[in-house]
Amino acid sequence: MARLLEGSGPYFIARSAGKGPQCWGLGALMPLQVEEALGGYHVVGGVVPLTDAPTIQTNGRLGSVFSVTLHGNRILANPTGLVPGGRYLWLVRQDAIGNRTLSLRPRWRTMGGVCPLSPMPGSLDLIDAWSDGTLVYVTSITQNVS
Repeated sequence: MARLLEGSGPYFIARSAGKGPQCWGLGALMPLQVEEALGGYHVVGGVVPLTDAPTIQTNGRLGSVFSVTLHGNRILANPTGLVPGGRYLWLVRQDAIGNRTLSLRPRWRTMGGVCPLSPMPGSLDLIDAWSDGTLVYVTSITQNVS
């Protein structure tokens, strides 16, 4: 059972049977494929589409689940508007060509400083992270969810 969280704005909850509720942050509306990609989680809220560009920008004030399809090798910029203690999720899809890479700016923290993606065309990877309001700590990268 989802519960109302303190604060203002629309929240969404991701939950899975036996795991209890987990807050994934602020959001608006979301497409059904995100629920499928999260493998059993029921998500109420929104996915913020990111603009594919040489450097991809993320604004944490717009939500906490983001999606982008890579059409070239890209850089994921330092996000702005992050909430201390906020949990964030990036859904990164390869285009029809695949084999695209994603580099991270200095405020990202990952094991070994890399962001390994599935190279297959159309594959979907999930980058799960939390923030202290300044840095982004990647807790997991789940490859080829699709």
